[in-house]
Amino acid sequence: MKNYLWMGAAALLMAACGEQPGYVIEGTVDNSRLNGSRVYLYEYGTQNAAPLDSALVEEGAFTFKGTQDAPALRKIEFAKEVVNRERAKDNSMYNAVFVLENGKLSSTLQAGECQVVGTPENDAL
Repeated sequence: MKNYLWMGAAALLMAACGEQPGYVIEGTVDNSRLNGSRVYLYEYGTQNAAPLDSALVEEGAFTFKGTQDAPALRKIEFAKEVVNRERAKDNSMYNAVFVLENGKLSSTLQAGECQVVGTPENDAL
């Protein structure tokens, strides 16, 4: 009986120390010129908002990590000085709108179509 009690306590301890819920966004950028630049995470639909987070692009990749209480629309984009979208014909140049929710997300930022996938909400979007 004591063995079962110890095994139960050990199982509870292992579960408590397990991975906390949160999100990880692993992204790629198809333009080597953007290495060394920062990509920013913004609240979607808010003009002149301060970034919520930033990530450095290294060897064409970047990562955001955090936790999100409830799903919310967010946007990933570079600063306007880095990617001058005013001259671009395509409004989706190196930026993506997505639903930020806890889970593992994958982002692809490129000159044409940008996307974030990995959760049911984002796969549908």
